[in-house]
Amino acid sequence: MTDQRTLHRIIDLRTRHCLSLRQIGTHVGLSGEQVRKLLVREGISMARTPPHSIVPKKRNTLDESVVRAVYGCSVEDLAKIQQGLLLTDHTSPAFFYRTQRYRYLYGNGWAFTFPDWWQLWKTSWARRVPDRLVMVPMDRSQPVGPDNAEILTRSQVMKRFQRERRLTQA
Repeated sequence: MTDQRTLHRIIDLRTRHCLSLRQIGTHVGLSGEQVRKLLVREGISMARTPPHSIVPKKRNTLDESVVRAVYGCSVEDLAKIQQGLLLTDHTSPAFFYRTQRYRYLYGNGWAFTFPDWWQLWKTSWARRVPDRLVMVPMDRSQPVGPDNAEILTRSQVMKRFQRERRLTQA
């Protein structure tokens, strides 16, 4: 049988410090299962992070000047294309745009704005993963932009690469 002081310590370790049952047991000299039974008896949630300490994620407000610099459009245009997805979501158009922008920005250049880029991708967006679609420049010596980019499958890109390689070797 545990005394009140130990019981209060167990509750404190679980609710304020979010320790695992095993970690609490180590602190008070009990097994994790004994700690679990005590917490259940006291009506304490088994969730590792108690509900009262969960802080909902706050959406940051976007700075218009930053959005214009990175995406080349207004916050409203960005939000319309994103359709409620977070900018950090790896499946969102904005995340994909930034990834491609940074990839080409330091090469031959980037001439897309987010809305222009989206016009190119919009019809293929849902198929980009299953069909393994990629955006490639038509002329690698020019900046990638609306007039110098196309959407191809990875196999098409490889066939083109091999064809160009054969031509340069001949």
